[in-house]
Amino acid sequence: MWRRLLGWYQTHRELRDRIACLETQLAAATVANVPKQPRSIRPPSARRSKSLQRIAFKVAYVGWPFYGFARHANEEQYPTVQGRILEALQETRLEHDPDTFSLAGRTDTGVSGVGQVVALDMQANVPYLDALNRFLPDTIRLMAWAPVSPTFNARLDCRSRTYRYYLDPLTARTLDVAQMQRAADFFLGKHDFSAFCRFSPSQKHHIRSITAIRVRHDHVEIKAPSFLWHQVRCMMSILFLIGQGFESPLLVCDLLDAKLKRDYPLADPRPLVLHSCEYNPPLVWQAARQPQRLFQHWGSYCSEQDTHAWIARACLESIQPRHTGKAKDGYSVVLGAGRSLWTTKRYTPVQQRRATEDYQSKRKKLSKSNKDDEG
Repeated sequence: MWRRLLGWYQTHRELRDRIACLETQLAAATVANVPKQPRSIRPPSARRSKSLQRIAFKVAYVGWPFYGFARHANEEQYPTVQGRILEALQETRLEHDPDTFSLAGRTDTGVSGVGQVVALDMQANVPYLDALNRFLPDTIRLMAWAPVSPTFNARLDCRSRTYRYYLDPLTARTLDVAQMQRAADFFLGKHDFSAFCRFSPSQKHHIRSITAIRVRHDHVEIKAPSFLWHQVRCMMSILFLIGQGFESPLLVCDLLDAKLKRDYPLADPRPLVLHSCEYNPPLVWQAARQPQRLFQHWGSYCSEQDTHAWIARACLESIQPRHTGKAKDGYSVVLGAGRSLWTTKRYTPVQQRRATEDYQSKRKKLSKSNKDDEG
């Protein structure tokens, strides 16, 4: 009897499943034959506006392996920090609008940040940091998030940016910090920084205001509402020459007055860090739900880098005989990050070096070239 009932139950269940399958196929065929009504076409931002919220993120990243922060056309060959963040957003499948992405500081290749701020429209009410950090490389982490107004722009609304240029112990030992601070004080205020930047066709002028600059034994901190392309690295190049005794602090005044870029080596980008960005009113940052994960991540990363440093130090100490003193001929110019430029030639003061073409002339030539191409 039990065997009959069990066989009937299996047959009945198979029959029921078969009927359900046929009903589904019939419904699909019926829908396929119904003519589709035309859909109203709206832009993606309009369709998603009700479900998205503008969110700001504080980003920490080691910029050494990246070709700057802002995304490039060829991300596979030239990876950027912004590109990796957008890839992580795709991986999480969180709804977002990449066209609304804005950033406070467009840091260059090799430059890092601990207080970079970005913003974009995203799906509301989700654990942003825990979700995104899982898909980011070890050199990038979102540290905090903040809800902001729908019109917030991380670059345009930023009131000031603070950069730090870190000095490694070997470099710091060779520098006169007091002389560097005397020279740095001449940067304060509003000046034409044409002699302290790289030419960019998009820059209409080179007037910038330095609101604070401090020289310490382990770093130089510079604060301003905005900066020019390579401005901080150019400033550090001149401060290094002054700190080594090659130049007088008055060189800063001479270059600011001349408004001409001289031929001098550019400081290394790797010690440069975007330390903080300020807004008015200040952003109300929300921490991660599990902050211990961020602490453990950066602690592990720091330990790994310390291990590299100890191995390099052991290699340095193994050199026999030890190098002491300076070479008889030539000189070495500090570039930061342990790098230096060695030459056997006699040192040439900056003011006696070749001056690059002034930026107004470059802009006129570029404008004339564009007109010729159009013609």
